[in-house]
Amino acid sequence: MPDWPPVDYDYGPALEEKNLRVVEKISWKIEDEILDGKRKVYKIPGYPGYYKNSDVLYCFPHLFLRINLLICAQKRVSRVTML
Repeated sequence: MPDWPPVDYDYGPALEEKNLRVVEKISWKIEDEILDGKRKVYKIPGYPGYYKNSDVLYCFPHLFLRINLLICAQKRVSRVTML
């Protein structure tokens, strides 16, 4: 069985649909929260398909709930939203 998600999987369309834009964690504090109607998020390292803004963890539904709960506990997020 092949790995899922594929290494080169494009999450762009789902992020676009939710009006999200990916910014690098290093520039998080200097980026505007909302730019051109899109809210900033950053990738969670080691968890493909997971993105976080200041209070919400966004993830794709093909990933396991157990991982969601683990990340929420570690990152202390207030809400998880499936993309």
